[in-house]
Amino acid sequence: MRLIAGYVHVHSGQLREAVTDFSNALELDPKVATAYMNRGYVLNDLKEGDKAAKDFEAAIKLRPNYAEAHLGLGYAYLQLHRAKPALKEVNIAAKLKGESKATHLARAEAYRQQILLRQAEAEYRAALKIAPNDVTTRLALADTLYRQHRYDETIDVLKSAIGLSPQDAFVYAQMARAYAQLHRRDEALKAIAAAEKHSTDSRIFIATGEALLILGDHQAAMDHYARALESSDADRVQVRLALARLFAHEGRRDEAQQQIALGFAEARVGEANPITPQNLLEAADVLMAIEQFDLAKKYFERAQADGADPESVSVGLANAYLALGETQSAGQLLQSMANTPESSENYEYLVALGNVYRQQQDTVQALSAFARANRLVMGNESTERAELELAGQEGRQITNNLSVQSEISLNPIFEDINIYTVDAKLLGVTDPALLPTPRSSIETRADARYRIHLNGWPAITGLVAERNARGQISFPSRLLIQDRNTYDTIFNVGINPVLHLGNNTIAFTPGIQYTIRRDTISAVDMNQNLFRQFLYLYTSAFGNWVSVSGSAVHESGPFTERDLHSRDLAGHLNFLVGRPWGKTSFITGYSARDVMFRPLVREYFTTSTYVGLQRKFGQNLRASIFAEYLRSWRVEDNRFAIAQAMRPAFDLQYTAGKHWSVQASGAWSKGEGFHAYDNVNNQFLVSYVRSVQRPLNDGLGDVPVTYPLRFSFGLQQQTFYNFTGGNGTKVLPIVRLTLF
Repeated sequence: MRLIAGYVHVHSGQLREAVTDFSNALELDPKVATAYMNRGYVLNDLKEGDKAAKDFEAAIKLRPNYAEAHLGLGYAYLQLHRAKPALKEVNIAAKLKGESKATHLARAEAYRQQILLRQAEAEYRAALKIAPNDVTTRLALADTLYRQHRYDETIDVLKSAIGLSPQDAFVYAQMARAYAQLHRRDEALKAIAAAEKHSTDSRIFIATGEALLILGDHQAAMDHYARALESSDADRVQVRLALARLFAHEGRRDEAQQQIALGFAEARVGEANPITPQNLLEAADVLMAIEQFDLAKKYFERAQADGADPESVSVGLANAYLALGETQSAGQLLQSMANTPESSENYEYLVALGNVYRQQQDTVQALSAFARANRLVMGNESTERAELELAGQEGRQITNNLSVQSEISLNPIFEDINIYTVDAKLLGVTDPALLPTPRSSIETRADARYRIHLNGWPAITGLVAERNARGQISFPSRLLIQDRNTYDTIFNVGINPVLHLGNNTIAFTPGIQYTIRRDTISAVDMNQNLFRQFLYLYTSAFGNWVSVSGSAVHESGPFTERDLHSRDLAGHLNFLVGRPWGKTSFITGYSARDVMFRPLVREYFTTSTYVGLQRKFGQNLRASIFAEYLRSWRVEDNRFAIAQAMRPAFDLQYTAGKHWSVQASGAWSKGEGFHAYDNVNNQFLVSYVRSVQRPLNDGLGDVPVTYPLRFSFGLQQQTFYNFTGGNGTKVLPIVRLTLF
């Protein structure tokens, strides 16, 4: 009778009374597995997953093959965010009693909790085959597609759900988000109006507020969140988190953090629903967005302690470690997930892993991780851009060990203001009409770069290139300005060892280069065989603040048509000071070059020092302004000349979507004490990238990788505004074609 009373109370929605009935039945006979199972399901409905799990475990202990108890235990574990044990129990239930809508939905939720969205999608579709008119399942499927950035498919699924139940408001609200992501504003606004016409549920206002936020209408989004907060049925923690996301999006960091604190405070005093592990994960994500990484770590750890999915916590913590510059800790955390079969289908895990490999300078594995992530979830510009950048750096894989990349380019060469000044001083020209005229050259170049990966060895890199430069130059070996048509055949090889110092990496590229130089116009002054030794250096951000890059080059060799030998020393050192995630960085650097010719007494020595600021505006625009100070000396036998100049400059780089980018730069060179060659140099370059897919073998198998086929066209202009002898302005083209 107690069991029957419990069934009656469940049917009438009196869940607490039903719990009492089943408890009374168990007091009479503690070995009735059905009573444990029924009470467990009621406790599940009451969101008391821990108590429900104990009841289902007791039922299974009494009846090991009790399919309904295994299924109920799976649902209890899902409430406790224990996705893997839940999957195990659901699979046992399906084996005992066959597949059902309930088993498919339970699996789908378990996969969602582990961010295995494709598997979740498959389970929702299987559930819909059994119950095609279940709107709740269609909404869950649509949300899974939405999280995979498959917005058109999301809309199709939602349209098929309209009219099937009274839940149309939720259908329209989700549809509004998808339309907003597709930038279909009018349709998004119509969906918002339809959603709010059918319901005043606070969850509707949260969803439509998110759609308005995506559309960029922040004030309207704020109004919707305020209405959600005022609703009597509001989940105040969820609304506060939605407001926090809005403020984070607007850059109002203090207010975002305040909303999190308010929501959790209201939950503690009973004014809002209890805080769930999912709430803690969402709060941690907001804190990551506002760069409160240490606090975000604490929230991830608290979510883990409260039973959040371990994989979700591990990925979140790894991202926090990466932001704090603790690459080693992030790598160790992700490595603990590497052996699970689900990791290869976890988008967030793959993105975090790609970032770890990228900071460790492991190009192949970073490229593989981003490529696998982008196959799972399409449309994320940040990860797709990372894949293209890494693919361009690595080149197309020809064999498992060899990658190549080629580029053809046409570029102007304009000489430095100080070269003009020291030439004029050494020539002793004082009449402006007799000064050497401005000059330029056009460089045409074809490069084939390669990377070789051998097990246990640093990557071997190099290039084979053919270069032609034609135009006028000031010959460095003699005081002469003359036409040239120079061909360089270049062979280059180097290695890329990476040194790991705790969380920091230092990448070196030492190598050698041999150049065969021949000129069809000025063979005596230009024909030469050159041997170069070089070292390039790149570091991660030390202390998460300062990154360094630099180079040192020594090149020497004999002229073939005369008794002359050159020696060229050059080096530069650049510093970038600022947080890797920050918007503003301080940039500075120093470079020097010394060219000598022996047995003649000829030397040209120049130095450059610059300082400036670099600023990021969102994800697509980066601007730099800096000032450069140049000093040069030229020695000609027993004569010498000195030139100095200031050069304020700017650089802008803008990425417009997936395919287009624009780069613009300019510099104003102003001599000290000699102004005939003061000039302005501007450049404008437009690039188009077309994606081409090719396989990459990363040691685990072939991965489809998107490689960039890039075509760039632009103009570079130099104007000598004080020069009176003609040729004051020159505009030359820039053309580049980069093949993967």
